[in-house]
Amino acid sequence: MNHTRLTISTLLLCMAFSANAQKTETVSHLQQQLHSEQSSATKLTQHYLTRIDALNDNYRAVMAINNNALHDAQRLDNLAREGQWQGPLHGMAVLVKDNIAVANMTTTAGALALAQNVSSADAQVISQLRSAGAIILGKANLSEWANFRSNSSSSGWSTLGGQTANAVDATRSPCGSSSGSAVAVKLGFAPLALATETDGSIVCPAAANGVYALKPSYGQVSRVGVVPLAESQDTVGVMANSLADVLLATQVIAAPDAQDPNHHAFRTINYTEVKPSRAKELTLGYVDYSHFTAETQAVFKEQLKQLERHGIKLIELPQADLGSMYRQEFQVLLYEFKRDVNAYLAATPAQVKVKTLSQLIAFNEQHQDRTMPYFGQELLRQANAIDLQAQREDYLEALKQYRLTAHNALQHWFTTNQLDAIISPTNSPAWKIDKINGDHYLGGASTLAAVAGTLHITLPLADVQGLPVGFSVMANVGGDEQAIAAAKTIDSLLEHTSL
Repeated sequence: MNHTRLTISTLLLCMAFSANAQKTETVSHLQQQLHSEQSSATKLTQHYLTRIDALNDNYRAVMAINNNALHDAQRLDNLAREGQWQGPLHGMAVLVKDNIAVANMTTTAGALALAQNVSSADAQVISQLRSAGAIILGKANLSEWANFRSNSSSSGWSTLGGQTANAVDATRSPCGSSSGSAVAVKLGFAPLALATETDGSIVCPAAANGVYALKPSYGQVSRVGVVPLAESQDTVGVMANSLADVLLATQVIAAPDAQDPNHHAFRTINYTEVKPSRAKELTLGYVDYSHFTAETQAVFKEQLKQLERHGIKLIELPQADLGSMYRQEFQVLLYEFKRDVNAYLAATPAQVKVKTLSQLIAFNEQHQDRTMPYFGQELLRQANAIDLQAQREDYLEALKQYRLTAHNALQHWFTTNQLDAIISPTNSPAWKIDKINGDHYLGGASTLAAVAGTLHITLPLADVQGLPVGFSVMANVGGDEQAIAAAKTIDSLLEHTSL
């Protein structure tokens, strides 16, 4: 099927707003406006709603608007007039990936089967954002089922949301699965967005759209109220227009939650208080990056030289044998998807008729004209074919071994070389959207941190052929603060270039 052709006027509109998106304001600047009464929460919220209304049809980044957003903004303005400040995100609009529950809104994961899945309560992360003064503006589009439906899926496409377009070039992929979150931040639909990642779904779309993002280490942020993919790797993170904003919002949402199976892994991290590393005391490791495009390699190599000029020690790391880790990751994801999605569907409200993965597959077949116009659901079928009882021991062994492999690789690199962080390009430039053949990835850096459950930050690095690529900063197990300190220093030294 041919892509819908954009008219000349639409292209000009896209180009104009894409250029303006670079000027999107940070949380600190917006809050200065509120404190000085140059603006108000209501005015800011209305501005974002107007911008979404003007542009969203071209980019399909936003799935739904929270009807209470303006009311919430007015309440915060009333508090401000009385000299009260709700919290560190007072008056800041947040868009939420549509696999995270917001009370009285649908939580769909982009799937037709969940179109009536109205959430009765906020996810824990939403409650924390509200307590900090944030305004939940609406829901962001995503790759359906967090991109775990087909091997030939198009990132950013969902049955209910359509195809999200890259914020810089609407003919290009936004990457996924947190596509709408990244595009919305880049286009200035909101200063902050919540996203989720199992492997790459935060850092890839952020990098592909030229925004900042942080995937927290495992156990730092509650997943309660989030549509699952795989409990062992799922996490919730933040996208924003600056590293400071990402760290501030992460500080807000990071908290232990006894209902989360991994709450025991939580440890207190003062994300906003970490000081930048001294460049001359910083040691960074990097692995072979030849799997990225030649242009991406060139801009990354140039930035390595820039970091060295400031006294940072760089060490090229030997390759690790991670083949078994990749194979076992897929085994773990298939097993946990069936187990966790079955549990999630069983607990949905009565108006959701699909209660098991088997029923979901059958539902999609019955509505295939809407649910499968471009690609199928072979990953759902593969997961459903698993016998959870008979294959449990194999799953547990894979779970143990793949995490051990990841941890051992990191520990060896960090300990042997006394590293503060590992760095890499996050992505190559976004590929052309191809709904029939699916995504065309040209390099990535997400899997090791995803499997190890470690912190991963992406910073805007450069434009390659006019398209953003990112710079990844990854932590060791338990090394969140060192990686954050390194990221702060790196962010201050990167010279944003074009090639």
